[in-house]
Amino acid sequence: GESLRSSSLSSAGISFSNKRSVTPQQAGEQPSSPWKGRMWVFSSSEPASPPGIFLPLPQPVFDAINALEPYMPETAGMWAAGVVGVMLFFPLLRMVTARSVPKVIVPPSDEAEASDKLTNRKRLAMESASPKDKARPAEIVCWDPCTMQELGTVKAFTEAEVKSAVARARKAQEEWAAMPFSQREHTLRVLLRAVLDNLDTIVRVACRDSGKTKVDAVLGEVLTTCEKLRWTIGNAQQWLKPEYRESGPMNLHKTSRVEYTPVGVVGAIVAFNYPFHNVLNPVISSIITGNGIVVKGSEYTAWSTKYYSRLVRECLAASGAPLDLVQIVTGFEDAGKGVIEHTDKVIFIGSVGVGSKVQQHCGRLVKPVVLELGGKDPMVVCDDASPKKIAQLVCRAAFQNMGQNCAGPERYVVYDKVYDDFIARVLSIVQQMRQGDPLSSPFVDCGACVIAAHLKYLQGLVDEAVKKGAKIMTGGYIPIKGSRLAEGQFYPPTILSNCDSSMRIMQEEIFGPVMCIARVKSNTDEEAIEICNKCEFALGAAVFSSSKARASRMIKRIHAGMGAVNDLEGVTYLSQSLPFGGHKQSGFDRFAGPEGLRGLCNVKSIAEDRFVYHGSSFMPFPAEISYPSTGQGQGFLAGLMGLLYGYGLSGKIGGLFTLLKASVTKPKMEETLPNHLDDVKESKKA
Repeated sequence: GESLRSSSLSSAGISFSNKRSVTPQQAGEQPSSPWKGRMWVFSSSEPASPPGIFLPLPQPVFDAINALEPYMPETAGMWAAGVVGVMLFFPLLRMVTARSVPKVIVPPSDEAEASDKLTNRKRLAMESASPKDKARPAEIVCWDPCTMQELGTVKAFTEAEVKSAVARARKAQEEWAAMPFSQREHTLRVLLRAVLDNLDTIVRVACRDSGKTKVDAVLGEVLTTCEKLRWTIGNAQQWLKPEYRESGPMNLHKTSRVEYTPVGVVGAIVAFNYPFHNVLNPVISSIITGNGIVVKGSEYTAWSTKYYSRLVRECLAASGAPLDLVQIVTGFEDAGKGVIEHTDKVIFIGSVGVGSKVQQHCGRLVKPVVLELGGKDPMVVCDDASPKKIAQLVCRAAFQNMGQNCAGPERYVVYDKVYDDFIARVLSIVQQMRQGDPLSSPFVDCGACVIAAHLKYLQGLVDEAVKKGAKIMTGGYIPIKGSRLAEGQFYPPTILSNCDSSMRIMQEEIFGPVMCIARVKSNTDEEAIEICNKCEFALGAAVFSSSKARASRMIKRIHAGMGAVNDLEGVTYLSQSLPFGGHKQSGFDRFAGPEGLRGLCNVKSIAEDRFVYHGSSFMPFPAEISYPSTGQGQGFLAGLMGLLYGYGLSGKIGGLFTLLKASVTKPKMEETLPNHLDDVKESKKA
């Protein structure tokens, strides 16, 4: 035998091993003739590796290669080298020839963007804090919900100013739609790199404006955005390119395809809970589909859009895209009206009440709209689930971003058998959680609510539930003035037990840090599903069970647009190939996935002859149905349908005979009928 260095595989410069590739001599083996010229794979802790490309293999693959080694033909190394060479060649070629992605750094513009701690800032009173100031109607007042420190003001766009922004985006979109698809992908690659390179500032700005912790921001704002960018860059083109469909027997001589063309300018009105991702999410989809976009962020998180606007604009400039392609506006009702009135398709993320008004407005304009509204997601914990194993996951679901999540469980449907254990375990975790200003310490677990008035709404839901029999296990109060938590818009993490479907808190969207636990007294799946479906929302759902098949069956029966088996329903959003959305009061249509991308396109159906025939249709038009009528048309078409769609062979043969008979038999006109010219002459004469 020869060493790996001289084997046919090594001669291609490639070595395989889960650790290192070694020669037979290095492994202490005596070579024998059956092994000559073959690839040697050993597992040795400190061998000397020959030169070449080192490819680490998983242990199962390593074991499989070793098992098959004695049965490999003499030329196995040569074939393996060829296959691996081809597999490596094209990815390496793409890496070498890929367009370079420039680095974009967007520095902070002030102390609030640059520092975790603010100095010499005015503190607003929580009772009177409002984005609207009568003395400054053209501005939006911004503040940190954790410290109540004022962050300054942001311009409040008028409807006319939004209309002007749409016009700029429309002009840029015409240029953008004409550019190659590779340019769209390049722009998103620049954006992806910029997100990672500016991570600290992006996270700080999101935390300061919305009161979330840095972990919440990275999980909910940045990680999801990066995954959307990755999936969109790698997969969008295959879903947006022309799609060929079956032509059918009547059109065998033609091709049939669907083309997806940009709608023009997309309008997005987004919620406050994730200010970075909610802005970037429709921007990414609009860029890749060849659209322009105008995004209106919430007035409650308008401050952060200043930095995010600069980030997006710098990425457009660095990638060679039109600078006006993306317009981010801020404002109140007038700005929202401008977005709806002047764009070509609307995406709305927000409450049911406002979403209903948006739908009515779009209906009057006959304009398409995507509504992503509230959620009241159930999480079912079956009697065979392990509260010990899922307790941390449950608490993350309830208190991520202070419970201000569209797709996040608000109703915990727990079987009686594990009910007490479940409550004890989540309670022990919540009692150890820390609440405060997230920018003051990395050990803070919970921040503040974005809207000050929402605290009273939460308290009203809790109080009504307690009157109807719910029990407060922890939390459930607005911090009293003078206490530490009263300095910001804090509502403590709350656990309510003994909840049932008659309570408002089990029917209305909470959008806060309250875990509502309902007991499945009978320990049956039927009762659990009944509790889940006794609600007007249908966004997401999750089921935990030691039986995957059981949990999967239950997910199918729960009313929801998304579902997860043994995990949070939010994980569906980490699979960006899946559409996001719900039904019932949770809205309609989808974003994310192929459905979301195609939803931002006009769908055009095209039929085309397979062959060109002197500039006309390849198949001549049948004389039997030509003008003027020969009287053969009905019989001809009846025979044609019998031939194509007749039941069984006899039906098709009968149709063929009917077709042939109608083609050769011309009925006689019993009386002469006047034609169009005769009617014209008669009319003139009259």
